[in-house]
Amino acid sequence: MSALVFIYMVFIKGQKPWNEGLKGMQIPWNKKDRTGENFGRLAVKELHHTEGGRSYWLCVCVCGKEKIILTANLSRTFSCGCLRNERIAAIKTTHGLTKINTYKIWAGLKTRCYNIKAISYRYYGARGIKVCKRWQKFENFLTDMGERPANRSIDRIDNDGDYEPSNCRWATAKQQANNKRQRSAKEVRVG
Repeated sequence: MSALVFIYMVFIKGQKPWNEGLKGMQIPWNKKDRTGENFGRLAVKELHHTEGGRSYWLCVCVCGKEKIILTANLSRTFSCGCLRNERIAAIKTTHGLTKINTYKIWAGLKTRCYNIKAISYRYYGARGIKVCKRWQKFENFLTDMGERPANRSIDRIDNDGDYEPSNCRWATAKQQANNKRQRSAKEVRVG
């Protein structure tokens, strides 16, 4: 503020060149007191400090974190960062079921069929066994097969057939043992 403006404000108009803020912090006379205003998830708690003619406000987010924000950024800052993290998590989360056993089994059967570096690829993908188009999405696999029952694993009824709803079941170890294909002499490991 120039000296002329200061003199005009104090002596001619009779105004104080500042307003009293919280904790004795002086809010410059030409700055609006933002205390109590809300911006998205943020509530302005108090003026934190001024620097180079700019005001910085202490804001509290609904998640409880505090953040210091420049006045010019108040209208475009919506949270302490928690909103961004929530949005990213929502974008990256498709079904939220990656930790269940059924998902691991589904991922394993896709690996056997499509990853040439997988140990068991030669018994599945190399033989032309595929995962049906519908089961390329885990949600469809889960809808068709349901959760894996205890002590059961995925089994193809026809060992030369693909992984598809009409050819798969949750089988016991005994059912799996009775449903093995005969391996050729080339496939049997000698070790």
